Amino acid sequence: MIWKLIARARGWEEAYDFDADLSPNLVVWHPELGVHYDGSDAWRSAALHRDDPLIVVVIELVSVLAFIAAVFVIDGILSGRL
Repeated sequence: MIWKLIARARGWEEAYDFDADLSPNLVVWHPELGVHYDGSDAWRSAALHRDDPLIVVVIELVSVLAFIAAVFVIDGILSGRL
């Protein structure tokens, strides 16, 4: 999970908030910034929480390249080339 690794390296932490039915909801928060994100995209939002647009572009590019590489690996495995 690339987003979680990036966010943790930048000081983000995880916690869980429990609903009335006691189901846990992920909350990703930064103790110094006082910012938090929740939901399925919490780690991604935390990892991209920067004012520097170049970092966002680089991270998005790396995730797209990783996806393309995974597609080629899966295709190679399924076609018997790997």
